Amino acid sequence: MSVLLILLLALVFMSFFFAIVWLSLYVLEPDIFRRKQASGDLPAVSIVVPAYNEGKNVTKCLDSLLSLNYPTYEIIVVDDGSKDDTAKIVDDYIQRNGVSDRVRLIRHERNRGKAAAVNTGIRNARYDYVAVLDADSHVSSDSLLWMMPHFADPKVGAVSSAIHVRNPDNLLARLQWWEYLTTNFYRALMAVIDVLYVTPGVLSVYRKSVLEEVGLFDENEISEDLEIALRIKAHHYQILFEPNSITFTEVPTRFRDYWRQRLRWSRGFIRNFVKYWKRFGFSREYDLFGMVFFPFLLAYVAVWILYLIFSLATGWQDWYWSLMRLRYEGLTWSGFNLYDFALSQNYLILYISAVWILTGLVVAKFSLSLRPNEREPLYLKEFFVFITLYPLLAGIIWLASVVQEIIGARRSW
Repeated sequence: MSVLLILLLALVFMSFFFAIVWLSLYVLEPDIFRRKQASGDLPAVSIVVPAYNEGKNVTKCLDSLLSLNYPTYEIIVVDDGSKDDTAKIVDDYIQRNGVSDRVRLIRHERNRGKAAAVNTGIRNARYDYVAVLDADSHVSSDSLLWMMPHFADPKVGAVSSAIHVRNPDNLLARLQWWEYLTTNFYRALMAVIDVLYVTPGVLSVYRKSVLEEVGLFDENEISEDLEIALRIKAHHYQILFEPNSITFTEVPTRFRDYWRQRLRWSRGFIRNFVKYWKRFGFSREYDLFGMVFFPFLLAYVAVWILYLIFSLATGWQDWYWSLMRLRYEGLTWSGFNLYDFALSQNYLILYISAVWILTGLVVAKFSLSLRPNEREPLYLKEFFVFITLYPLLAGIIWLASVVQEIIGARRSW
């Protein structure tokens, strides 16, 4: 048996395994999306908004935060040495709306990075719970009401929210609309079995004492939200996900911006996977996360890259030779032998594609229940691209990220 065939079979197994595990978990835990909203006494929250050159977004962010339906909270905007008028806009906003008792502005004289801005906010926070929200995002009014009850359990170190795309203005943004929607579905399932390992910057809430215990955010990281989540798990705290806490973020609409963002995310993932391998890899101390899920993240990356390689090397090769046969043998579409054409295809690749597409259809059906606005368009044409071509783009990004990490290319935002 050739190495190529072995890898193909491994890819088939991993694709089928991922599909069965997640869909089975949803069947077993159907009530994870049907929790009740909080009532009674709720703890005060400090909301940190790190901002760098966010003059065009920060006002909408503050509007949404000041509209929160929550008893006690403060907002700390940390301007991280912006070169635009972010600080002036925030200061004018505070004065114009008379909210100096609820909104504070702290400035860095020079740009020190998002993690440093978040740490400044944490150090100046008055309350025992700290939320972090990117300045290009906004929240729904009941977001904190859904999230904060989880902290009644002292084992919970952080809670993240469901992120939705607020600017589905073109094909690229609508592909991300579907990506974020299905990601919310998967994260809800991951939290059920305590393997969730991310706390995105679009409204995650932390227990302040836990952040102080683990040492705050790593200011040398470009994926600081992933690294802090892994560090929280390393200290045996749970990370939960609240699908009813609806938040919105601005996604890249230009491919260049999207490419840079995804390279940063993917390289941050690789860097932190390597960094925490000795801690989590096949570790019984961390139960299912250490023994199964964390090691399987390597397979997760491999699936995208292998799918790309084999789709290009075998699947597309079959199509090429079929078209060449049409050309050189002088066949026409009317005289084309469909039977011969069908036999020439690589059915392992077709099987993998079928598994992914069918899984994508089922997950999409379940994920649509998490859509915040039922009147919002479904973008069905873009969904077809999402489940067919988007995995190839993901494979390209992962492959490029691995290569850049190997050669030691400079990491940047």
